[in-house]
Amino acid sequence: METINLTVQRPRLTSGDKKKLMEIFLDALKEMHWTEQTHIEMLPKLAKGAASLELTATFDLHTAQSEEHLAKLVTIFHYLDLQPESATCMAMKELMNKAVAILHNTDPQTLSRDLSLIMAARNVEVFEAAAYHALSGMAAAIGLYEVSDILLSIYRQENETAQILSRLSGWPVNTGG
Repeated sequence: METINLTVQRPRLTSGDKKKLMEIFLDALKEMHWTEQTHIEMLPKLAKGAASLELTATFDLHTAQSEEHLAKLVTIFHYLDLQPESATCMAMKELMNKAVAILHNTDPQTLSRDLSLIMAARNVEVFEAAAYHALSGMAAAIGLYEVSDILLSIYRQENETAQILSRLSGWPVNTGG
């Protein structure tokens, strides 16, 4: 069997690269700020529309976690001597709109609604987890190691929520992370 070399050789980070990476990082941070604010508004609606107590409890728990995530993002903005700012993340907006639309397009108290909500919510969680994981790597590349650790902690919670949603649906857990 042939061995594959997985060693990553990154190009050197120049000052121009660092500046551009910081711009990309801040834009994505603003999108995640918007995402968490919107998530805090959306999740209670999903919890109210869920039939299963376990799914309701998962949405309630993740609402509280999203509030913590938002507070951590605010802390990061302050650490960077910036005021917290939001920018609409169009991809996340579409995913969240699909989740809320399920409440209007399915019958209450049905398995089809719960499984549809799980699928939609899991899509949101996987997207969030991927974004936080990437942001953590960017922060480390820029030299913001404390910020990277905070973002990595958020990633872990998002990934855990995606796994919980998978278990609730009966799907095998495979988050790719």
